[in-house]
Amino acid sequence: ANLTETLDRVQPYFRPLALKAAVTADRPVLLSEFGGLSYAPRNGERWHGYGTVDSPTALLNQYRDLVSAVLASPRLAGFCYTQLTDVAQETNGLLDAARRPKLDTAMVAAINRQPAHAVPGEVLSSIHQQAAALLAVDHDDRAPSAPTCATNPLNNGS
Repeated sequence: ANLTETLDRVQPYFRPLALKAAVTADRPVLLSEFGGLSYAPRNGERWHGYGTVDSPTALLNQYRDLVSAVLASPRLAGFCYTQLTDVAQETNGLLDAARRPKLDTAMVAAINRQPAHAVPGEVLSSIHQQAAALLAVDHDDRAPSAPTCATNPLNNGS
């Protein structure tokens, strides 16, 4: 299903996913909450999540599948994964309650760095080049130069 159709039909708790006026072809769409994968609870453990897995490998595979699907969308410009850390009865974080990673962080980073279909590669390249220029360190003894601002290539000058 296309994004507009999904936003029109899917209504959790009988509420719309987006305001009608907010969804237009020229505006980016942010997926503000998805994920919620939980490890299978041990005996007597309380848990909460949208899906349950029983190993770090299964969690990584599910995470990869979810993020890859989001990045494949030509309309979704960003996402917020639910959730970063476990809290109380919710064991659906990428980190446990003590902030220890449940997954190999390099693998999670590689998944998150996949190209997004919604943002053309040349735009990403331009953003990366501008960021590198802004972060470049001048190692000589001259006074620091005036701060510069990068332009947003998605802005088209407006």
